[in-house]
Amino acid sequence: MRVDQFFSRRKVVYPFFVIIFAFIIFSMVFLVSLSQSLVASDVSFSVSGEYVVLKMTIENTSNHTVDDPEVILVYGGEKKSIKVKSKDNFLAPGEKYDLVASIPLSESTQYEVFLVAPFNRTLRYDFSLDSSTLEPVNAVVNINSNMIVGTKYDVSVRLCNVSDSSLYNVEWTESVNGSFFEESLVPRQVSLSANECKNLYSTLTPVRSGKASLSFSLKVGEIIKKYSHEVNISNE
Repeated sequence: MRVDQFFSRRKVVYPFFVIIFAFIIFSMVFLVSLSQSLVASDVSFSVSGEYVVLKMTIENTSNHTVDDPEVILVYGGEKKSIKVKSKDNFLAPGEKYDLVASIPLSESTQYEVFLVAPFNRTLRYDFSLDSSTLEPVNAVVNINSNMIVGTKYDVSVRLCNVSDSSLYNVEWTESVNGSFFEESLVPRQVSLSANECKNLYSTLTPVRSGKASLSFSLKVGEIIKKYSHEVNISNE
């Protein structure tokens, strides 16, 4: 066989295989894009106390096993992955699974939910929360703005749950910039039923004069609200 004939035949064969290969790849991509083995029903998104709760029923409607299905939540720059089944992470043909997942309440009101699995079309759901859910607790601090060294003063804060859900882990923290007081300030945790108010009490005894800046922090879920107060301390 002449060399020019060999290269001539190869020029004919190579494009043919390229076309066949491209057709196979295109067919696979096309079939995968049409694959809809997973469906979701009864999808809901709500606030329960300090948590956002996602519920959905996931079903494998195909006649083959779907491996590694998972739900991905995207919110406020965060991304959380939740396996559909923690032990054996697959769905058998015709199997249904009731997913209930909760994440701490955050500053975000916009949530994107994706149901994904290899070789399956991704399902997407968007949810919005009312901005009022980001302020489930009101705090009112009662403290003297002027104090005298050596005198003990009462400090109180009234925490009110203004949401419709019970809160089981509301954290209140007090701190001061410097060693102005005799007492050590420690975080406290309380639970609040819906529309319930509670008062927290503490004392402060100044040990030196100056201007003290007090900081207060209220944490519910991942939401943190900060308050501050300045106290003028004199020797008399």
